[in-house]
Amino acid sequence: MLNNFDGLYHFFGETFEEIETVLTNGVSISDIHVEPEQILTVNQIHSSTVIRVNSTKLRIPEADGLITNQRGIYLCIRTADCVPLLLYDSMKQVCAAVHSGREGTLKNITGICIAAMQKWYGCEVANIIAGVGPAIIGRNYQVDSNCFNNFKNAGGCVLPCSKLDVTGTVINQLTTCGVTQIEVLPQCTFENEKFYSYRRNQTKLRQATLIGMS
Repeated sequence: MLNNFDGLYHFFGETFEEIETVLTNGVSISDIHVEPEQILTVNQIHSSTVIRVNSTKLRIPEADGLITNQRGIYLCIRTADCVPLLLYDSMKQVCAAVHSGREGTLKNITGICIAAMQKWYGCEVANIIAGVGPAIIGRNYQVDSNCFNNFKNAGGCVLPCSKLDVTGTVINQLTTCGVTQIEVLPQCTFENEKFYSYRRNQTKLRQATLIGMS
């Protein structure tokens, strides 16, 4: 659904779109090339912190969500099993990028980001389109009993044998907010070697996910 809008550019990265390469060289998307100086990323800390972006000249902040209505700014997050989430309101011309790992999902960073879009830019949930990118799927995300119970007791989606469904939880959080236009990419980062996966081999590399308006 995010592909249906002129002037909106985005991608959910694979291994050839490793974050440091993107930040150093920029990236080509469709008919444009995004230069490094147009890209803003954050120091991700598994938080519920979302920031409003008006310039790429910010010192790299600590946050896990970025929102802008400025053209020419491309918001970038990094993942290697966590859920990358992109949001877009075509009426208000506002886009957002969210890193929703287990801890950020427990803190409902998705709901917090949508509330910020409403507060800061007057967005309406009926107009928000969500793209949920590749992440580790539940059958491959086994955790210890304490982690499992904390996630379950906080309302997270779980599977038998102490497994967490983080993507399913993010989708539930979107629908709870009233978002109905949701597109989910089903690839599992753990199973598919086109993606980096920390759970698979403890890699320190991350794929980039990016969104912006030209």
